[in-house]
Amino acid sequence: MKEFVSACRANGIKVGIYLSPWDRHEPTYGTPAYNTFFINQLKEVSENYGPIDEFWFDGACGEGPNGKKQEYAWSAYYATIRKLEPNAVIAVSGPDVRWVGNEGGFARESEWSTVPIVGNMNEQVRKEFEYYNFDGVKPEDMAQLQAVKPIISGKDKDLGSTDKMLAANEWAWFPAECDTSIRPGWFYHKSQDGQVKSLDALIDIYFKSVGRNSVLLLNIPPDRDGRLADVDVKRLGELGKFISQTFGRTTGRHRENTIAFTPSTTFDVISVGEDIATVGQRVEAFHVEAHIDGEWKTIASSTTIGYKRLIRLDEPVTTRGIKLIIDKSRAPTKISSFSVHRLKK
Repeated sequence: MKEFVSACRANGIKVGIYLSPWDRHEPTYGTPAYNTFFINQLKEVSENYGPIDEFWFDGACGEGPNGKKQEYAWSAYYATIRKLEPNAVIAVSGPDVRWVGNEGGFARESEWSTVPIVGNMNEQVRKEFEYYNFDGVKPEDMAQLQAVKPIISGKDKDLGSTDKMLAANEWAWFPAECDTSIRPGWFYHKSQDGQVKSLDALIDIYFKSVGRNSVLLLNIPPDRDGRLADVDVKRLGELGKFISQTFGRTTGRHRENTIAFTPSTTFDVISVGEDIATVGQRVEAFHVEAHIDGEWKTIASSTTIGYKRLIRLDEPVTTRGIKLIIDKSRAPTKISSFSVHRLKK
């Protein structure tokens, strides 16, 4: 742990800790004493290796060696973290970041960061956002899961529309995180060195997670020597190059939802962001028009924006100007970014 946190800080990387509450090797698992054991682990991590920027909990709850399942004291876990690490984010079995609902790395087409809350959020965060399959997630992306869990709020493609919000009595800022692995599973197996996701697959995941108002957690498993496999590192480098070359330079200038180009420019990606720090997420529908052949023509449309919406066009567009039109919003909007880009690979 010390080597890990020291290496992160030396390279300017915030420290996130995955500490699974499903500790089947602990003799007290499945008993009330286990919760004390787990809380003491949280204290040990914070006091010896803090400050910690994120605690990442999954919701695994299988049988232990004693044949018992654990009733986790989530509220006590959270209270311990809030006391010791008040600036830490608690995800995704936690109150700060919501699991998107699948392990394929894809968010909903309309992903809201403000969602209705059912019951006690601390205790029901996992129960209300259980696993389900939606938009773009293929069966092969979910091979490690045994079943799809049915008929609960998390399986809804619509979590935060105006109709959903008006029907609820309580709401929370609860942004989504998409998680997936660069490999078929979460751990390293040499036999899977030839099954690392392609660059095209990772680009698709990037657009359907980061580009849909969500955070992307891309799992890169170390081998038994604690090193990342060369093929994984190579693919990460390719993805990093794609992101920096595509989005590293902004084309045009943002002025009151309009971009003017002198001379004309060609692009096939549109990026839009709302000022969520100031006014939150408000846009429910929008479209983008380009000035082509002397008239304004719609070239793209979508629903939510949030902190970032990325749109890939079917064909490149060449124009001297584009404009963003908000078609539906739950309150006056404040756009923080509006730019166009050209795909680079």
